[in-house]
Amino acid sequence: TYTLNASVNGCAGSDTSEINVGINGIEESLVGNLKVFPNPTTGSLTISLKQPLNMVDLTITSITGKVVFQQFHTTLKGDEVIDITKLNTGMYILLLESESGTASYRIQKL
Repeated sequence: TYTLNASVNGCAGSDTSEINVGINGIEESLVGNLKVFPNPTTGSLTISLKQPLNMVDLTITSITGKVVFQQFHTTLKGDEVIDITKLNTGMYILLLESESGTASYRIQKL
């Protein structure tokens, strides 16, 4: 938990936020359930799950933050293959958000 205290022109205030910190961009609730491969890749990514996830939003963004892929699944289970052959060569961020937590991966497209 982090608290920010600020004072400007005699007015003071504070705000407290709780931040979930994961291991390598993966919340602990997803560790061991999720694999993303191959990385680097020339055209497709496989997201492999040991246990199903509900209410899953998959997003791939460029390093500059532009959303280049987005897909929603009510339930995601097994292997999900994402075709990224049309993306330019470079680095991207895959973000998986679900009821169980959030995971992010750096992906290299060759």
